[in-house]
Parts: sequence; C-alpha cells; structure tokens
Amino acid sequence: MASTSDRGAHSDTVTLRRAASLLREIAATEGQSGKAVQKVRYLNDLAKDLKAHAISLSKRLNPLAALRCLCIPITSPNAAARAGAYRALRYLMVTQELHDAVLDMRVDVFIARALDQDASKETERLQAVKLIRSMLLLQPLNFPLSFGRGLVAVAESAQDNLAQSALAILCEMTVLNPLMASICGGIRAIHMGIVANHSNVMLQRIQKAYGNTLATPAPLTEFMTLSLLRLYNSPDTRCYLRQDVELETLIAPLLDVHYKHTAESTDGTSQQAMNEKTAHINASQMAVLTMFRTWQGLVYLCRPSDKSALQALVDVLPCPDESLQVAVLNVLFSVFHLKTPVETDDFGEALATICPSEFQEEWQLDQGWVAEEGRALLPRSGARVNMMDQYHAVVLQAFLSRGLLERLVEVSLSQHPQVSTKATILIGELLHMANTLLPVEIACSTHCLPTLVTVATDFQGSDERRNRANSVINNLDYLHQRKKDPLRANSLFLEQIMEQAKSAEGEKRKINRGSDWSVQDIDDAQLAASIRDTNVAQDKEYITWNFRLISSILRMPNISFRRLEDQHPKFVKRLLAFFRPNCNEFCIIPATQENIRRYSVVGLQLVSSLMAAYAPPEEPPKHLAELLSEIVQNITLVTKRSDLTRSVFSSTSLAHTLSRDYFLFAGKLSSTAAGCQLLEKCNAFREFLEVPELEEREDLQRLLISSLDYSRDGPCRIVLSKLLTNTTKDMRLYATSHLRVLHRARVPFFQTWCMEMLVTQLYDPCIEVAEEALDVLDEACEDESCLHTLVTLQPSLLHLGQRGRSLLMRFAGIGTGLRFLKNQEFFDSELDRWFKTENAAYVTQVELRTSQSFTGFKLQPEGQYTRRSNTDRPLAESLELWVPVHFYGQLVQQREGFDLLLKKGHIESLTEVLATTLSTAAQLHEVKSAIWALCHLGTKLWGLKVLLDSGVLGRIIELLETTTICTLKGSCILALSLIASTPHGCDALLSYNYQSVRHASRALWPVTTPASAEAQHQLASRVQSDGVDAGSTSESGDELSPSDGNLLSVGRPIKRSQSQAETRLSGSMSIALSTTSIDDLDTFSPDDPDGASLAASSGLQSLRSFKSTTTVLSSSSDLHFSRTSTQPASMSGGKMRSRRKHSNPLGRKSSVQISSGSAGGFVGVSLPMDIDQLFKLSDAKFSGSLAESLGEPVGLRFDSFHDIKDCLMCLHKPVPNAEEYTAAQIDLEEATERGPQENSSMKPKDSAMEEEEPDTSTFEGQLKVRRGLMSYIARLSGAVGSRNNQTQILSYKEKYPSLFRDVCLYSQVASLLEFYHFRVHVRRFIQHLFDDADFAAIFRGGGRPSLPELLMIAA
Repeated sequence: MASTSDRGAHSDTVTLRRAASLLREIAATEGQSGKAVQKVRYLNDLAKDLKAHAISLSKRLNPLAALRCLCIPITSPNAAARAGAYRALRYLMVTQELHDAVLDMRVDVFIARALDQDASKETERLQAVKLIRSMLLLQPLNFPLSFGRGLVAVAESAQDNLAQSALAILCEMTVLNPLMASICGGIRAIHMGIVANHSNVMLQRIQKAYGNTLATPAPLTEFMTLSLLRLYNSPDTRCYLRQDVELETLIAPLLDVHYKHTAESTDGTSQQAMNEKTAHINASQMAVLTMFRTWQGLVYLCRPSDKSALQALVDVLPCPDESLQVAVLNVLFSVFHLKTPVETDDFGEALATICPSEFQEEWQLDQGWVAEEGRALLPRSGARVNMMDQYHAVVLQAFLSRGLLERLVEVSLSQHPQVSTKATILIGELLHMANTLLPVEIACSTHCLPTLVTVATDFQGSDERRNRANSVINNLDYLHQRKKDPLRANSLFLEQIMEQAKSAEGEKRKINRGSDWSVQDIDDAQLAASIRDTNVAQDKEYITWNFRLISSILRMPNISFRRLEDQHPKFVKRLLAFFRPNCNEFCIIPATQENIRRYSVVGLQLVSSLMAAYAPPEEPPKHLAELLSEIVQNITLVTKRSDLTRSVFSSTSLAHTLSRDYFLFAGKLSSTAAGCQLLEKCNAFREFLEVPELEEREDLQRLLISSLDYSRDGPCRIVLSKLLTNTTKDMRLYATSHLRVLHRARVPFFQTWCMEMLVTQLYDPCIEVAEEALDVLDEACEDESCLHTLVTLQPSLLHLGQRGRSLLMRFAGIGTGLRFLKNQEFFDSELDRWFKTENAAYVTQVELRTSQSFTGFKLQPEGQYTRRSNTDRPLAESLELWVPVHFYGQLVQQREGFDLLLKKGHIESLTEVLATTLSTAAQLHEVKSAIWALCHLGTKLWGLKVLLDSGVLGRIIELLETTTICTLKGSCILALSLIASTPHGCDALLSYNYQSVRHASRALWPVTTPASAEAQHQLASRVQSDGVDAGSTSESGDELSPSDGNLLSVGRPIKRSQSQAETRLSGSMSIALSTTSIDDLDTFSPDDPDGASLAASSGLQSLRSFKSTTTVLSSSSDLHFSRTSTQPASMSGGKMRSRRKHSNPLGRKSSVQISSGSAGGFVGVSLPMDIDQLFKLSDAKFSGSLAESLGEPVGLRFDSFHDIKDCLMCLHKPVPNAEEYTAAQIDLEEATERGPQENSSMKPKDSAMEEEEPDTSTFEGQLKVRRGLMSYIARLSGAVGSRNNQTQILSYKEKYPSLFRDVCLYSQVASLLEFYHFRVHVRRFIQHLFDDADFAAIFRGGGRPSLPELLMIAA
C-alpha cells in the first residue's frame, strides 16, 4: 500500500502536469476562431489549480514561461479572457521573481489599462484591482507608478463602484510604500476621499446595499484617517504631508460655514445641498475624532502655533450655524467618552438620557443581564492605574488652556435652546472631570466662568440674556447635585445585590425607589385614612390603587404587618391576592421600567414586612407561606416539564412580564436566616437545584443566579456552584461573569468561598469560560486578601497561556507568593524571558489595548481585525484602559524581589537603552520597552530612588518634551502615570515642574483634599497681594470654589506671567509631608519596609558607577524641592529645565523631598504646568513630489519618433528596419540641434494657427503629427480646456486613423499616463482611442513553450 506522502507527491505531479497543459492550450488558442469560450474555461480551470496549489506549483513551474502564456489572453480583445488571465496571474503571483518579470515585460501597462475600462467591463476591472493589491503586498517597494496613478484616478471618482477598493489599496500603500503614495498623489486622494466618502452618491449606494442611514459613517473613514496619521508619527514619513494644508482638509467641514467639497458641489439650500453638507460634516466628525484618539493626531491638533487646529475647533463654537455647533459639541462628547444627550430644550430630559443607570439594550434578560449591568455601573476596586484618566487629563487641559469653557458659555447663552442645553451639560461634565482628573494646582484657576457670571449679574443689559445665564447657572447647580447622588442601579436585581452586600456588612442603607414620601409615625385614624386613600379596599381593580401611598404605608416604622392584618384585613387580603401567581394579576403586567418601580418595589416591601413578623421557631405567616408555595409550584411545573401554559415562568412570560420579579421575592427571603429556613421548608431549594438541569431555560437560570443572596454559607452557594459547573457553555460563562458583580458589590467573604469557585472555573473545558474566570481573578487580585487566598490555593495557570502567566506573576507582589514562586524556581527563567522578549511584547500589548480602546476595530481570536459594532463596546468599557501586569512591577513590590532584579543587572541595561539614538523602528520599540519597565520600578520607593539616582526619570521627561516621534511621546505620558500613582512619585515629578493628582481613584465626588483647601487659600491671598480686590471678583458677592466641590467657580482670571503662575502654584501645595530626603534612604533601618539599605546591592553600585561616568551637577547647584517650599521665579519653567539638560545623558540626580506615607492608590495623572510642552514638534519640509524623488524636473519629450526602450513592440520582438529607426533618430537629433530658429517647422502650433497640413509622407511631417497629438493629450491632465482638447484629438483620429493603431505611439501615451495625473474619465477617453490597436501582436509568434520548459525539467 502506498504511503500518504507518496500519494500526495503523485497528486502534486498530476496537478503540475495539468496546469502546464492548460498553459500550453491557453497559448495555443490565440487567433483561432470560436476558441474564446474554450480559452475562458481553460483560464478558470488553471485559476482553480493555482488557488489550491499555489505554493507547490510556483516552485515547480517556470514563472517566465507561464507568464508568456498568460500574456496571450491578457492582450486578447475578449474582456472575459483578460479577466481570467488576471485572476490566474494573481494566484501565480507568490514569488518576487514573477513580480519582477511582470514589470520587466511591461505587463503592468495592460493591467493599468484594464483599470481604466468603463463600467461595462466590471469583472475585468475587479480582477485587475485584486492583482494590483497582491503585487503591492508581495513587493511594496517595487510598486509601479502606473498602478498608483490608475488607483488615484479611480479613488477620486465617487461614482465609480471600485472607488472604495482603490482607497483601501492606497491606504495600504501609505503604510507599505509612503514615498510612492506621495508621488502618485495617493495621499491627496485619501485626504479628499475621507470627506467625499460620505458624499451623497456614495451614501445612496451604501444605503441601498446595507440599509445605513445618512449619518452612518462609511467603514473606510476611520481606516483612511489612521493611515494618514501614521505618516505624521515620524520625521521620516512626516515629510510626505504638506504642513497646514492636507490634514486641515479633514477639519474644514467643521470650520467653514460655506464649505464646498468640490466646484461641482450643490449650491443653495435645497435638500440635496443640505444632505451633502450633513454628509461632509459627519465624515469630518469621524476623522477629527480619530485624530483625537491617536497620539499623532492629538499632537497635530494641539501643537502650539498660530494655526492650531484645536484652537480653530474651539473658536468655531460661537458661530451662528447651528449644525456646526452641534457637530463640534458631539465631537467633544465623544472625545471625553461622554454619553451624548438627546437634542431637546428640556434640561431634565436631556440629563436623564446621559444618566449612567439609564437602561441599555445589552442589559436585557436574553443578553448581558445583571452581569453586564454590574460591570457597567459598579466601579472596579483596586489601585491599578487607568491610562484613560491620563489621556482625558491631557486632552482636557489642552482644551481648557485654549478657552473652551468660555466658548461653551457663549454657546449656552445662544438663542438655540437645544444647542444651549447640550452645551450646558458639557460644561458641567468638563468641570466635574477637571475636579477629579486635573491636579489642583492646575485646576484651581480653570473653573472660573467670568462671562457667565457677568451676564447673570448684568442688570443693565438684556433681560432675556440675563435670564438665560441664570438658567444655565441653575442647571449647572442641578447637575452638580446629581453628581453627589449615590450610585443607583437600573434593575431591582442589581439593587438587591448591592443592598444585600451592605446589609451583610452591618450597614443600614436603604435605597428608596418608589417614593420620596416623608415617613413618620401616625395613629390609627391617620392610618385608616391613608389606607382608604389607597383605594385598595374600595375597588378590586389594581389599576385604580395608589401604589405610591401603599409603599409609604409599608415603610412606616411603627406599622407592623400584624397591625395591618388586625385592623385592615381587607386591605391585606386584596394586596396579597394581587401578588399571588395564581391570581394572574401581578404576573401578567408588562415588564416596563415604570411598572417595575410601581408594582415590584411594593412587592419587595410587602415581603420584607411579612418577614419582619416572622421569628423562628414560630410558624411563618400564613400569607407569606402561601405566596412562596405558589411560586415554588410554578417552578415545579417547569422543572418537571409539565404543562407550561399553567406556569407563570414560561419563556414568554419571563421575557415580557413582571413574573420574573418573583425571583426577587425569593432572593429577599434568602438574605436572612429565617427566610432561608422558610425556603427550605417550602422545598424551594430543592427546585432551585433542578433548574440547572434545564438546558433550554437559560433565562430561568439567569434569574435564579441574579436573585439569591450568597453572603452566608448554605444552600444558596450550592445552587451557585451547580450553575457554574453543570449548565451549558453560555450559562457557565454568564455565571462566571456574575462573580465579578459579586466582587464589585463587595459581597462578604468573597476572598474565601468565591475565589475557590473561580479557581474551579479555570479548569472548565470551554476556553471562553476559563478566560472569563481569569479576568475576574485578575480584577479580584487587586484586593490583597484575594491574592493571598489565590496563592494559598496554588492553581495551575500556565495552561492558560500568557494571560495565565500574567496572573501567576502577580504572586510576586506579596511575600507568600514570592516565596512560592522561588520554591518553584520560577524567577531565573522568567526574568531572562522578560529581558529578552517579554519587555518588547509588553509594549505591543499596551499599544494593542490602547488601539482597541480608542478605535472602532477589535482583534478577533484568529488574529484578524473586524469593525466593532455599537453594541460591542459599552461606554463603561471604553472608559477602562488598565495598565497590564508587568513582571518587574510585581517584583519591585517586595524588597527581596527588587534585590533579585538588581543582581540580574537588567535595570542597568535598560537604563543604557534610554541613551541610544533612535534610528530604526526596532530601536524605538526597545526604548519604549525600557520606559515601561523602568516606570514600573518607580511604583515603589526603593525603585524610585534608583530611577532618580541614575537620572532615568529626567531622561524620560526629556524624551517626552523633545522627541519628534509622536507615539514615543504617548508612551512617556502613559508610563509617567505609574510614577504619579504614589505619593513618592508625585514628589519626584514635582521637581520637574509636573503636578500630579493626589487623591485615590474612584474617589467620591466632590473630591476634596487638604491640598485643595490650601491651594484656594493661597490663591485668594495671591489675589489680594496682587492688588485685586477679593470683593470685586463677582458683582453678586457669591464665591463657589472647587475646594467644596462646587462645579462653578466665580471670579475674574488672575493676570500674571506664566512663569510667576508656575512658581507660585508649585509652591502653594502644603500637605503635611515628611522632610526626609530620598538621599537619606540608605540610612534607614532595615526593619523599615519602605527604606531598607540598598548600598550593598551590586546592581545599585553598578548603576552609580554608570552615573559617575557622566558629568553631574555639584551638590551646591542641586535644587531641593518640597511640597511646602517656594523657589524663586527665575528657577521655574524653562530655566530649571535648561539646567536639567546639562546634566548626565539620563538627567541629573534629583534631590526631591518625598513623603513617607502610604505607598499608592492615586489616580495616576501628572501634567506639566504648561501643557504645550507635550506637543512641541518641529515641522518637516515636504519632499513627496515626483521631481524631488527623481532628483530632476519631470518632463516627457514629445520630439522622439520612436524610443526602443519604452516601445512595447520592440521590447518583445527584434526591431524591424533597425537602420531606418537609427537613421530617423539621427535625423531627429540633427533637427533638434539646429534649434527652434533654424527648424521652425518643428515648433508646436495651435490647430487654429496652422496654415497647412503636415506632409505625413515625410519623416518631419509624421513627427509633427505625433508631437501635436501628444501635446493635446498632455493638456488633458488639466481641467481647463479639456473639452476643446478632446475635440482636437478626435479630429486627429478622423484624419490619421492609422496613427491610433500604432503600438509604439501607445507606448508613449502609456508613459504619459504614468507620469502625469489624469482624471478617470479622461484616462478612459485616452484608452478608448487605441481600442483598435493590435496589442496581441506584441506576444504573437513566440510559439507555445514546451512542457520541459514550463516544468523546469532542465533545471
């Protein structure tokens, strides 16, 4: 029996011979009548073989011989044959040798010609486009200019069906070969295509195909913008963009009220014109938003210059065009990841739509349910740095420094109520963000709204405008009060989980959902009157009952259920009957938010009242037992698969009615010991344990797991464990996600019982469930008690890949985990792995997470990027960009781990990397990896000391402020957030004039710190000392300061120089800090966990020796900064930084005084006093033209009768009559040498001025005809006189038809099309002129290649 390998080899041989035979038949059928259909069939069969065996055939087929065979159908007059040849050639195009052969044989001319065909030959054009893309990907640096010109022409035609494909290929070209993209005009085409991508014609086509609305952005907009911004990243590619010209085209629709994309754009106020304007604005919005969400775009927009695009966006806000105002406001909401309110003039309605607890589609029962709601609403615990906060702080300060708030105030005072409402909400959100994310030294003077207060107190001006200003102030105050409200859940299920967790912790906090009724004690007469007003006893129809009053009665503290039952039995009987399942009243009410608040809340209060009257070992209340028994009976009908029409828990009922809330009643009972006993007595838990067996009832399982209370050990946890392990994959995934909700709600003893369940989920056979458990564990381990439990459990994590290894590395952050890993001999191999590869991989991971958080693309498990839909990423998820775990950052948390790092010598090597010159992409990546690794060391005091002693921190800040690479700036900005997350790091950054936020993340708003009050006191004292009357800050005399959390600060801006402001603000902070200098760290006692001696460490000694080889400032010149010190104005700002630059290559040794307080937990935001320091970037001179790339002026000579090198015919065949051509060339050279005065007949003339027809029988006459024709064709590249030039060319074709059948002349025209830009309809016109040319003659007569030649047998 033949082996598998033998059968495979035989099959390959058969396929190879079949492909060779097909190629010979394709070459043989040329010129035979009736063979066109057969040739197309041969080509299709060949394409199938090549597609299935491309690699093996390309290795054994002679590429040159195969190409000669395919050239026959490429020049065929049959469009189907040409399309089949392009398809086969694409599958054969797998080697660079064949790519070069295509260019050497000038086949690219015919491929470009196919691209210029009209819509009737769509299949041929499509195959040509695919072939062009494959050649670009195969050898991008050898991409022909003819392809680029053809793609640009197609991309600029919005009506062309292949315009989007051409734009996509041009975007790939900007990445793979930016020089060619610039030369061929591809970059310009992309700029114009971004805005034109939403043109009316293209939108209609998209709507017809996909049903999109007018405001839906085309899928290429973001991709095209990103490809352009990639060019702006580095000086090497930034030169291909024209400064202040090309990127501005993306913003122009938002800045110009009278914007017209092209001269042909519709004028006036017609519906078509309005649609085009809206389309251009939508495209510009998407492009600008993409720019804000990349470091390249952010640096470009915020660059400090008179032509700042950011300043232009701010200044356009008060323009009278309402559509532009709304567009810019929407961009601002999206930039800061804020929910955009609906357009309404009702402030309360608009505010309700942006409430975080507003219902979202992904919170439905059949989708994310409570797990997704809890993930969106409940804050993540722990002290890990959220990089999104640093990004928001940078962008916010950039906007505030350009007067955004004052411009928004002008918009809020406008006469457009809807725009005013939206602007007011944005002001409130930005002031709230400034209070929480900006350092108090920076934010204390940015909250002032002098224009708003001036208008509100101007009684001499317009009453209408003053009233609008007062309304804005009242709305801001209302928004301020709303921000102080505690977190409210949307569903009763999540709210009950939160209440159960608080109740188990001993906190008595009740969330009143149904009523704001003032609860107080009442007597019997008042109670009777209230019950009578509920209308329960008077009317059986529940629709007439006053449920708000019922809720208030049930919550009255002096009214027990026994009292109600004794005095008002009819009220109690009817109320209980309403909630009993068998009465079919409560359970058939539609499950709307209004009904849930009206009926379900009362039901929960009723169950609580019944439970309050039950104290075991007494018998439970009869009414409660009956209610629970009916609920259990209906569950039994489902678990026993009985008649579901009799059960209130059918799938339809649970999806649409309040019957789902019966599980809330059971969950309320499970929150007490007495309730659990009652549930056991009614056999509820027995039925609950049957629910996981119902594979088809995932809705029932979700309701069950989301309602029970797991705060105490007992049957509830058994039910949870069964739902985690004995259900379907989707349910196990949901149950695992629900554990995250329990952790964020702070369910008691989560670190014990729940951690064990999560570890069990790590071994789930479904990888998705295991990865979800891994995510929850990673979040839970931010709590050190959970991390200790995980170390004790010692789970197997390496089988989960890199993510499991990352969780294992977190063990090194605590002492017990460090010893465990040391016993497992984990450190040596892992440290070497991180130093060699993982530091670089960490940068890739961070940038990948950043990209997925900011852009509309997501990475699929198979490694491909797809476009993210609106529901794929909720707003809460987009606000989370946590710093991934770094092995060095975990080791440094323990002194023993840090010593191990020093002994390895990795820190010294990483420090040297920062001093390298950035000349390649690999070096840039290496520097980024060093920055992240070293900044992770700065999260602990002993690691920070090493960074300061070796000058690393100064070098990172120097890179941030001076580098010309935008992504490196971004890496430095984000990495510094790690340093700013600790008090020690904040003190160190202060010495470089970087202010940091000094409060914990997720702090309750309003954020107040000792620094904020002191800063306000210092600010007020400086106001008085500068001669500004404190009483004159506002005419009303009311001061609202950020120190007490108010959104609005009233007062006039303080006028002083920037250097003065920086000096005084940097010295105004006076937190009570230790005066211990970081230089005294070596003298600390070893018993001190924060200051053990490092002098004996060999790694530290080597770092100091490295530092000593450079020039260091003398001790007398070192500046000592402390939070309570003040320094002269001359030492702040630029002079201080200039002194820093003259130190060693990695910066001077910092002598900053730091605090010895707690070791972390800050937000992780640090900004310079002058935000423009982050965006300084030198402009690059444009060098992307064709002339500059060739080093000489570009021009084609039209005085050549025949050029052998460019002639397609002569390239493939011996030159006929070579002596005649040589003589003609000599005559031409002699005529040219005589000059224009001696040879006046050679001068080109206009047809209108020509007095006589050239004599075509002579060489000079033929030359004159050619020169005249070529000049007219060249003039078609311009838009002026195009129609007249076409007329003249057609007259030439009428007079000299044989001229347009000359392949030699077409060769010159093809060169003209390659070197000059022609619009697509002009290119088609030119190509159609030569439709009668016999291109097949170029390759005819070569004969069929033999089988040995095709199969390379000789080789």
